Amino acid sequence: MDPQKANESVRYLKEFDANEAVFICIAHDPALFEVLPLLNTSPTNDLNDWQAKQYKERTKWRFLNELPRNGKPGRKPLVEGWWRDGKKVDAATAFIRD
Repeated sequence: MDPQKANESVRYLKEFDANEAVFICIAHDPALFEVLPLLNTSPTNDLNDWQAKQYKERTKWRFLNELPRNGKPGRKPLVEGWWRDGKKVDAATAFIRD
């Protein structure tokens, strides 16, 4: 709704992420599902040793896998389309609430 505020938020997030002691996890980032121990598959694991296991480095730039390369399509999204309350909706505008 406010592109200027969105750009400002991204700038602050980039500065925060540049800190080696910070590992930012954005919800629904497919890289996290590929690298991190998940509750469903590793319920006893935690992320306390994320630096030793290099999770930040291993997840960085993985979003590039979603882009087409050498004439081949990129990785399929984990979720196709827009959803709200468990139902698919026609457009992202369905998420905007007054």
